Amino acid sequence: MSSTKADQSPKPGSRPRVLVLGGGFAGIGAARKLRKADVDVVVVDGHDYHSETVYLGVSAGSIAATSTFAETYREPRRGSGEALSTEDIVFDTPDGELRMILVKAQGVGLVNFAIIPHVDNANHQDMAIAEQWAARIPAPTYAIDDQTAIKVTDGNVEVVSEGHWRLFTP
Repeated sequence: MSSTKADQSPKPGSRPRVLVLGGGFAGIGAARKLRKADVDVVVVDGHDYHSETVYLGVSAGSIAATSTFAETYREPRRGSGEALSTEDIVFDTPDGELRMILVKAQGVGLVNFAIIPHVDNANHQDMAIAEQWAARIPAPTYAIDDQTAIKVTDGNVEVVSEGHWRLFTP
């Protein structure tokens, strides 16, 4: 018996495609994990901001969307995932030295820059520390406060801000 359907099996040498439904934390996390496999990953969400426009605000979700990200810790980090590197770092502050642990990791790669969020927030770093931190990130790095977001449409970056921000380049 012959089939009228086209053969749907992958062609030799072609990479399989994986479709991730949903661009929330779980979907982006799955896409990040799948990036390490020999597959092409497509993220589909009810909103069309992944294919044309990416909005990055402040905090963890925005950091994870970047190609490379870094975070500082006072104590050794806990949790899952593999760090690209971990190093002790000393920031010069007006109050003296601030010793931290800087962890760099690979993000999902929706954009080709890094973000340091919460600049000048009472519980986070100031712009001087952000500059020292950015010097260790091998990608252009936006340091943004809590009144700033970054919009990327078709590769064009637009900073939307009622606060302050700065771009550092390696």
